[in-house]
Amino acid sequence: QEAEARESRILIEEGKGGPWEKLYLRKDGTSFPALVSGVMIDEEKVLAMAFILDLTEQKRIEQRMDEFISIASHELRNPITTIRGLLQLAQWRLSALLQQNTQPLAETTATDTSTSDPSTPVNETLASNLHTIQDLLERAEQQVMLQNRLVGDLLDSTRVQSNRLELHLALCNLITILKQGVEDQQRNAPTRSISLQLPDKEDIPVIADADRINQVLTNYLTNALKYSLEELPVRVTLEVDEQAHEVCISVIDQGPGLSPQDQERIWERFYRAPDVVPQHGAPPGLGLGLHICRALIEQHGGHVGVKSKQGEGSTFWFALPL
Repeated sequence: QEAEARESRILIEEGKGGPWEKLYLRKDGTSFPALVSGVMIDEEKVLAMAFILDLTEQKRIEQRMDEFISIASHELRNPITTIRGLLQLAQWRLSALLQQNTQPLAETTATDTSTSDPSTPVNETLASNLHTIQDLLERAEQQVMLQNRLVGDLLDSTRVQSNRLELHLALCNLITILKQGVEDQQRNAPTRSISLQLPDKEDIPVIADADRINQVLTNYLTNALKYSLEELPVRVTLEVDEQAHEVCISVIDQGPGLSPQDQERIWERFYRAPDVVPQHGAPPGLGLGLHICRALIEQHGGHVGVKSKQGEGSTFWFALPL
């Protein structure tokens, strides 16, 4: 009813309204989704012409597609988990091997076993090869983690579309969540400068799903790092608005910025800004990250936004109720 009243008011004030989605009832009591828009044809008599498009078939197709994505994502995640486990096991065994004394290997391969020691070329070559293999395994694990994140985005996207995205709400300290999120990203990108500006408070309690809030912060931060040059810093700020009874978290970068058109569409499902390319690191994702972030924050009763200017960077923010 609130949405209907809002759209009707816009129609009367601006002369046109919509399109917006709503449910209609048939005479037999069944309902169907529809896309509705309208245009005023007589302002004095407050008469409007309405257009109603039945979306039943479109929604059915979307539902089948979401079901397919959900099933495919689950099937993809199983082998990814196994591959990551095997990579970690191989890394652990390599680390253990590197820590061991390579003297026995040198004795069995050197021509003069009486003069062999851990500093022989044989051992140095072996250690170098082992370090190279370890580096390759670490890079492979990073790609598996990226693939796992993409699959997770697909799963979350289908949950958003079907209203099945669950939150595990509890009383938590927002400052602790931000500190942990920034520290995690600093470990993943040790050469980058990430600063955290907090108010003079040790505790900002909020009712939230800590893991999901960290997911939003991580998405903002990875985007900021990905789309800005390596030497440019990224800032995270937290501001408390006592009058609005909310707290706002911002991630500020000095990247390429977004056009006004991109700012309007950046939260849409599968949308990627066409003229914005990563400066380094992983390639562009599926265009689901920000869409999921908005759904998560709105489910917390908050809201999201972006302030940006081309060539001057972007500020992505989200606000949560206190």
